[in-house]
Amino acid sequence: MSWGQKASISLVFPSWNAATRCVHTCTSGDGEENMLKIRLAPSIERADWLALGSELGKLEEAKVDLLHIDILDTSYGETILMSPKLIPAICAATAIPLDIHISVGRPAHLLDAFLPYCKNSCIDIQIETTMQITSLLKRVRNAGGRPAVTLNPGTPLSVLEELIPYVDMVNLMIRNFTVPEPELDSQILDKIARTRKMLDEHGRQDVSIEVDGSLTFNDARQVVKQGADILVLGTKTAFRPGHTYAENCRELREYLA
Repeated sequence: MSWGQKASISLVFPSWNAATRCVHTCTSGDGEENMLKIRLAPSIERADWLALGSELGKLEEAKVDLLHIDILDTSYGETILMSPKLIPAICAATAIPLDIHISVGRPAHLLDAFLPYCKNSCIDIQIETTMQITSLLKRVRNAGGRPAVTLNPGTPLSVLEELIPYVDMVNLMIRNFTVPEPELDSQILDKIARTRKMLDEHGRQDVSIEVDGSLTFNDARQVVKQGADILVLGTKTAFRPGHTYAENCRELREYLA
């Protein structure tokens, strides 16, 4: 399926091991070099909502790998973002796979709205929001989706260890919601490296690490060096003013090469 071709509701997610446009070498905790396929996931939150169809076309032209969609209530921020009712419309308008981040107070009550549209797409659930995380991840898997979890910056990695068998991706927030943090905390970089080491030690080299949180060009280079391979992009990268989305994404790929 070409990027310009309209998708049916059932999306085709690119293989995690498929060749992509930007490949970076990093060193894992055991000293081995791993070739990471870097994927770009612009956040729809930063697009022009009044021209969303046109915006999706521009992101297709930029050949982005995923569309990051935040489903938020005020549990962790000061706003409400994206209705689940937008998902089928987005699926019908583009072939770009989805990366749906669910960060609401009661994710179990919303999950059924996404399951019909999650086949081969990624559904990442904010780990701090529920005591039913394994059940929710299993439901995503059984529906044909790729289950994932999201951790806030202060959430310890110990909560992840028991979930490793259930996930295809770990999303690490690198900045707190709505809190201005211009500099990337060195502890976050260490956390990314420790996550990669933990996954590898459990035989899950196939699990991707996504990073999310006002990512800059320099941040992107730093997190990739530590083992991240999916980058959620906003106004400092893909949606940077004064350039097309294609220009921004091409420049970022060249910067990371």
